[in-house]
Amino acid sequence: MLTTIIFSKDRPLQLDLTLKSLIQNWPVNNKIEVIYNVSYGYEDPYKILEKEYNFVEFTKEDEFGGFQIFLQTSVNFSKNPYLMFLTDDNIFYRKARTTEKDLNFLFSGDIACLALRLGINITHRDGYVSQQPQFERLGWNHLLWNRMSMLAQSYWNYPLSVDGIVFKKEVIGEILNELDVLSHNSDYCVYNNPNQLEQYFQRYFFEVPAFMACELYSCVVNSPNNRVQDTILNKHGDKFPHDQFYLLSLFNEGFRIKLEDLNFFNISCPHQEINLLRNLV
Repeated sequence: MLTTIIFSKDRPLQLDLTLKSLIQNWPVNNKIEVIYNVSYGYEDPYKILEKEYNFVEFTKEDEFGGFQIFLQTSVNFSKNPYLMFLTDDNIFYRKARTTEKDLNFLFSGDIACLALRLGINITHRDGYVSQQPQFERLGWNHLLWNRMSMLAQSYWNYPLSVDGIVFKKEVIGEILNELDVLSHNSDYCVYNNPNQLEQYFQRYFFEVPAFMACELYSCVVNSPNNRVQDTILNKHGDKFPHDQFYLLSLFNEGFRIKLEDLNFFNISCPHQEINLLRNLV
């Protein structure tokens, strides 16, 4: 029904939390793939995760194939009609209410995406109150809105993200195939990580449908406790800074983050720091 692709780099402890939360709180039957890159000292922890989650397909970037090649291959060979992207600092913090029947119904209405990081609880951006669109209620659990009624780049008019967004597989497949053609003609549209991918996605801003959907309340949050890339200098660690090397040492000592002990009270922004070290097990 759905293929979930998780992007990860040098975050085995956080990836473990992403996987646990996805398995626990996403009810739609899905195939899970992890495309990962590692620096020195991180490869063994990922091998441990690969054994612990032996039903998940792990693909390591290497000299024979980079991020772009592996992603395009995964999407093109997926037999599922829907596709979801996650990063390893995403958490399914609440049980999603979307069913397979819901996905078929929502996408039959020609929506750009189902944004699981959005809902009526999302009222802030960068600490400031942000405007919400005029919603149309779809059944008990979903909302619909015209994204073009909102400012570009607002959460409510940003469909092409890799943070907890569900798409039609054929739509993303066509985009990736076109980017591949463009990248062979020049260095333009070559992407080596999910941040660059999301940047190139924006060239298709006007080509995807005008409507977006979400659940009544968000169920995915991004917790930016650290940064492992330099492509986008995003804010991180303002409230709960967690050094990636320290988290690696905790993983190697056998510690894991327990989802049930984290505090998800008052999630009001898709990017909101959670104290991941509140109660390790």
